Amino acid sequence: MSEYFLADYTGGAFRFFDTAHIAALLLTVALCLFFIVFRRRFTPTQRRAIRVKMAALLLANEIGYHLWRIVTQRWFLDTMTPCCHCICAARLSGRVRSCC
Repeated sequence: MSEYFLADYTGGAFRFFDTAHIAALLLTVALCLFFIVFRRRFTPTQRRAIRVKMAALLLANEIGYHLWRIVTQRWFLDTMTPCCHCICAARLSGRVRSCC
């Protein structure tokens, strides 16, 4: 699996709407629909736990992305700072109503 995280990946290109891409999209849509359909069945404690876990996953994803850019020597202040500011502003821009 480490070959997928190399700075100079030489494998096949990403294929838009390929089988793996459609499977990932369907899984994401199914998970969203699950939370929408069964949102009333979760207790307030469970809803809070779900929100905290989703926020932690989002934060871990963001940290992992920046660490990968640093390790592969592709993190530059002039290119990553505007992106980081935009992401931080989007994450912190008020309370977003959730379906849970």
